[in-house]
Amino acid sequence: MKEREIDILKYVEEDINQVMQGREFEQLPDTEKEKVIEALHKKWTSPDSIVRNRIKLMPIKSPDIIKPILDS
Repeated sequence: MKEREIDILKYVEEDINQVMQGREFEQLPDTEKEKVIEALHKKWTSPDSIVRNRIKLMPIKSPDIIKPILDS
């Protein structure tokens, strides 16, 4: 995935760290958990999101890996 430039783990971790700001998700009140989830959803569905864009490129750049997943 790295050589095809469709890896996302690094970017997901960066986004989570930015939103969580050192807090532990499990320790947050439910209302704060909802805010974290909403913030990450907004970030990852934005047209500028590298995570979103790399996921959209997966079937094109790696059909041999994605096809079995999509077919299941």
